[in-house]
Amino acid sequence: MPFARAAYGVNAELWAMPLYRSVLLLLACAAGSVAGAQSASDTLREETARLDALLREQPPVVVLHRVDSLLALPSVSAAPAWRMALYSAKGKALRFMRKHDEALVAQARAFELADSLHDPVGRQNAQLAIAILHVDLGEKDRARRELHELYVLTKGTPAAGDFQIPLVLGALADMSEKTDSALYWYRRALSMAEAVHDSTWMGNLLFNIGMANNRMKRPAESELALRQALRVMPAHGYPQLEARVSAYMAELFLDQGRLKEVPALLDTAQRIALAHAAGDVLVDVRRTRARLFRALGRTDQALSEYDRLIGDKDSMATVLREQALAEEQSRFEVSRIEKELALAKAEAEVNALRAQRSRIAWGALAVIALLAAVLIVQYRRQYLRKKQAALDLEGDKERLLEENELLHQESLMARFETLKSQIDPHFLFNAMNTLYTLVGTEPKKAREFVSSFSALYRKVLTSRERTIVPVQEELELVHHYLFLQRIRFGDSLRVQVEVPAQALKGFLPPFTLQMLLENAIKHNVISAAHPLHITITVEGDRLVVRNDLLPRGTKEPGTGTGLENIRRRYLMLGAPEPTFTVADPYYTASVPILSQEP
Repeated sequence: MPFARAAYGVNAELWAMPLYRSVLLLLACAAGSVAGAQSASDTLREETARLDALLREQPPVVVLHRVDSLLALPSVSAAPAWRMALYSAKGKALRFMRKHDEALVAQARAFELADSLHDPVGRQNAQLAIAILHVDLGEKDRARRELHELYVLTKGTPAAGDFQIPLVLGALADMSEKTDSALYWYRRALSMAEAVHDSTWMGNLLFNIGMANNRMKRPAESELALRQALRVMPAHGYPQLEARVSAYMAELFLDQGRLKEVPALLDTAQRIALAHAAGDVLVDVRRTRARLFRALGRTDQALSEYDRLIGDKDSMATVLREQALAEEQSRFEVSRIEKELALAKAEAEVNALRAQRSRIAWGALAVIALLAAVLIVQYRRQYLRKKQAALDLEGDKERLLEENELLHQESLMARFETLKSQIDPHFLFNAMNTLYTLVGTEPKKAREFVSSFSALYRKVLTSRERTIVPVQEELELVHHYLFLQRIRFGDSLRVQVEVPAQALKGFLPPFTLQMLLENAIKHNVISAAHPLHITITVEGDRLVVRNDLLPRGTKEPGTGTGLENIRRRYLMLGAPEPTFTVADPYYTASVPILSQEP
């Protein structure tokens, strides 16, 4: 993210300024307009600073309403400097509301007024705002040309806000994945911001520098920049930046394996995000905390954090809907008041014209008809805006549902990976039991077993990373496994494989067939007097493993992993369930053959 912006909290009461407050504000501005030139200039500077503060702390529609109220004053209409500042603030508010075309119109008006006043600083500010809007609209080349021209113009006579020019140039380079160039411009902007002691923008720039260094695989320099950002940012007025820096630093430390330092940073970011309704920061905190729990091996807590993440995204969707509804309600109330005033004025004019000649009466009727047409057009436009807003909300809802489904799939995959991770210990445990039996009775066979086991385990390692494998590969793995078991049991273990060629193209979860054979060998007597017969066949779309039922007098110790692991992996794949049946004198295991990879 090239720009580190504050996330606006949603407070419906702030979106529509009460009528009496607007009237008091208009009266105050009207009274101030009769003061001297110096007083008007001071008031303009104070109002501009107040609008900039509102843009950082309140929803942009609050600023938009305030600006429109001020522009409606006759005293402001006669003051070009006032109108220039107000159009500039209006353009910024519209940009934050993502109304880029309207924002461009407002900034162009501010540029024209600055040009008429021969105000070079005003022209530069308007041109910078226009360039930023071109960046938002994806017109990078045009924005880059304008910014370079501005940079050359301001290089000789720097002003307080000129550091924003290299900042935007850095953002453009970042968007084009030219990180070296971005760092150059960010550092130039940082030196200019330090010269005017603007701590807010210094924090922003250091945050951007930290992110750029991290993308260039410079974690130490990234950490240094982020810590400097935390030190220089103001204590009040920009808490969302502190939350973003803390959340990003936690992610940086997590990537470096510095797990002990991560929780405190995440707690800080979460506290600020909750206090200031910074929903996007809270989502980043939830995602990083889930990664931390996974790194610590605390899978249940990671899944719980993913559930909270889904809940936060649902809350953000609700907030967006409420925000759009509040915005539309505010616009409707303002429009209604304006229309009521217009109708009252029209009625008063009609009553006054009734006493005059018929020619004036006809003229009055024409005016009323024109007003009615205007009202119809306005109402139709309002209806279309509401309809579009509803469509936009529906699109956002569908997008959020898709993201929730993706998170659910990621959660299922995490559980599936946990099941697969049980296989290696299970395989090693059974192999070590076999080796333990051979070492005490037949040392020579134990040495042969170890040699063959190493070759088999290499093949196991190549298969365990996949979700399912071809039946052909499972049979090859079983061939190696049976070679090991025959070292132990000789001809007392008799396995017959009758799998048609067509079934070899199907798929099974890795090690399914091997675990079924292990189960048969572990739980049945195998001796020269009582050899164990095992058959591997195909019945329909299932692979069937059937063995003689010769239960041991005492059970071998086991992990309890085998058959339950097979059942749960088929469940996670959404496939039919395996069956395990005892019908004397046979034990039969039947597992589905999957038709294709998921």
